[in-house]
Amino acid sequence: MEKKRVVIGVSSSIAIYRTLDLIRELKKEGHNLWIIMTENATRLVTPIMFQALSGNPVYYETFQTKEFRIGHIELAQKGDLLAIVPATANIIGKLASGVADDLLTTLALAFSGPKVIAPAMNDQMWQNPVVQRNCRVLKGFGYEFIGPIYGTLATGKVGIGHIAPVELIYLRIKSLLLGKKSLKGHRFLISGGRTESPIDPIRVITNRASGKMALTLAKVVMARDGGLTLVAGPTEVEIPDWIPMVRVRRWDELKNELSKRVDDYDCLIMAAAVNDYYAEVAREKLKKDKLKISLKRTPDILRSLKSSGFRIGFSLETESHLQFGRRKLKTKLLNLVVVNTI
Repeated sequence: MEKKRVVIGVSSSIAIYRTLDLIRELKKEGHNLWIIMTENATRLVTPIMFQALSGNPVYYETFQTKEFRIGHIELAQKGDLLAIVPATANIIGKLASGVADDLLTTLALAFSGPKVIAPAMNDQMWQNPVVQRNCRVLKGFGYEFIGPIYGTLATGKVGIGHIAPVELIYLRIKSLLLGKKSLKGHRFLISGGRTESPIDPIRVITNRASGKMALTLAKVVMARDGGLTLVAGPTEVEIPDWIPMVRVRRWDELKNELSKRVDDYDCLIMAAAVNDYYAEVAREKLKKDKLKISLKRTPDILRSLKSSGFRIGFSLETESHLQFGRRKLKTKLLNLVVVNTI
């Protein structure tokens, strides 16, 4: 990825510590980071912390010392993206009203590139009609909002107003820097992981699917602001709690969850690995010397799902990859099939 010039605006929310983590992630990509703080933000975390992580001087005064060689207009022209993380109700209100009374608001009004806001505040403040109006105004001006989410707030109360996860903010910024088209308004139903078929209370029939593919796809959808539900069986990877997810275990549970949702989505991506066979479940543990299993073919879940949306399936093969992939494309009524090799 080409290295970009990213301007990070920092306002005075207790969530300011998350901005340090965001800077670390962006710095790993080699981006050139410029940090602009409000005066109150400097009282929460010293500018030296941000300077050490970004590798650049930190600015917080409109009229800086002689060492300040780049004015706010030049910063606005040089930046590829402006991200205000965290954004308080105060900074959102100023920007919505066109107020430019400090370096950050002045720069934001002059900035012509993509602009991202990650709000963080008390739930009552976030739900205040004035704050919601200001957010609508900024969205109309092209600002991209990430969060807030439900979570534990500074008061200890759980509610909406918690800053979005750093990984999600980072992925959204990365997507914008790459110039990826927004998926806003599109809804994706993704299945992932594996399914299990119990044999008895102890044993199951399953496979080695890890869930990595589904998680990667889910993160891409979230990074590009698309709607998402991930229906996941057991996985080897941890699914972040900011991914909207429904957990299942058996193939019939997967089928039921997908069936009742599929009509509400534009795109179905069937990345789950369903066990090909299932058994009648014994009530007690089967003893080794009497272990006898009668298997039945698992119904074709993907083919049974009737939907008018775009349908994507996967074909993992050890041989004749294209032949089996084309067959699956036709028999499962897919628009696209992804053929993988082991």
